[in-house]
Amino acid sequence: MKTLSSRLTLWYAFAATATVGVFILIGRFLIQESYLQGVDQLNDKEFEEIRPRVESYASVGNEEKAIEAIREHTELDASLFFFQVSHSGGRAFFTSSNLGSHELPSHYPEGKSTVVEDELGPLRVGVYSVGDFDIQIASSLQGLMTLQENLERIGLASLAAVFLTSAVIGLLLSRVALRPIERIERTAARISADRLSDRIEIQNTGDEIGKLALLLNSMFDRLERSFEEVKRFTADASHELKTPLSLIRLNAEEIRRRSQDKECQSMADGQMDIVDNLNKVVNDLLFLAKADGGALKVSVETHLVSGFLEEFSTDASALCEDKGLSFEYINAFSGKARFDPVWMRHVLFNLVSNAIRFSVEGGTIELRSFEKDGECQVELRDEGPGIAPDRLDRVFERFYNEKDQHGRRGSGLGLPLCDSILRLHGGWIKIENRKQRSGALARFGLPLVKDV
Repeated sequence: MKTLSSRLTLWYAFAATATVGVFILIGRFLIQESYLQGVDQLNDKEFEEIRPRVESYASVGNEEKAIEAIREHTELDASLFFFQVSHSGGRAFFTSSNLGSHELPSHYPEGKSTVVEDELGPLRVGVYSVGDFDIQIASSLQGLMTLQENLERIGLASLAAVFLTSAVIGLLLSRVALRPIERIERTAARISADRLSDRIEIQNTGDEIGKLALLLNSMFDRLERSFEEVKRFTADASHELKTPLSLIRLNAEEIRRRSQDKECQSMADGQMDIVDNLNKVVNDLLFLAKADGGALKVSVETHLVSGFLEEFSTDASALCEDKGLSFEYINAFSGKARFDPVWMRHVLFNLVSNAIRFSVEGGTIELRSFEKDGECQVELRDEGPGIAPDRLDRVFERFYNEKDQHGRRGSGLGLPLCDSILRLHGGWIKIENRKQRSGALARFGLPLVKDV
């Protein structure tokens, strides 16, 4: 039972069934007690009819007269009662004809008791004393046993019906009760980095669910403020860093131009490389801040995918050859998609650069395009070591990076940039390991443009 709705349904069904079961047991007990009281009253009344007949003979212990006095009466009531008369604590000297050769045990305590005899079945026995005689009057409880069996069958059928009915009712009630939570879940799932302004609709019920919605909305308010502060800081910091970095590079260029010392020139070259890398990080951060804030504009138009990828493949092939790698482009898609070619080249160059960094010399990088699930999908495969399975879900984290075979690390912003650009185009990207051999596989998709 994984869902709260199913658990509530079962709890309700079990509670309702257990309640009905308790009432059935109580009813069974009350019916049994009422039945036994009725039998006892009949036995008592029967004794009241017999006592005047034997009372005068019991005082003198005259067995024969006592038998003559009650024989006819016992024959008339043989269909309802069993009779037996004995001396107090002694032998029986009279049994009614319906007992046959069977005698009731003489050790029954005085009063009323329920016993089960092998031949006669369940009996309710009353033992009454009159002078020197003990009179035992017994009534069959077979009717009670039959009634109880019928009640058990009806009770079990009722419990099954109650369980099924309460399960259906419980399911409907749980769905009604949990509907506000489902709305909260849908809204919370819809809230993301680019939709932090969405809030849960609150109904003024004053109950626990309403308080939960208020608490979540308050938390989303704090998150939105924090996210806005982070975006503002990133954009401001990136913007403020661009000017000093430009000045540092200009100074490094001037030092290199004026200096005649080769070591000093080499240090200036190294400084310019560092500044260039920092400039790239700053530009990437500024891009991400704009993308997060919805300020980045893309010029989306319809383009023939195969033509765009063929043109890009020429540049990618030159990059790979320069690093001692082979590049292959396989196209199985002739349709169109809407994208900004400048930003899409940025995505592809980032992916190819990553593939080059992690590929071994002599390896092959493959670019494939095809149609799948109503989308234009593009794959880029390398033959590097791949990514550790426990780190695959972190590759889109900002500033998360892996060492390449030379121990170098990237900025950790390339894949987050690709993800932001593709989301601006209504697409997606995924990184996984190749299944047939070592290497990583980057796949992204864009919506197709249907020809009219």
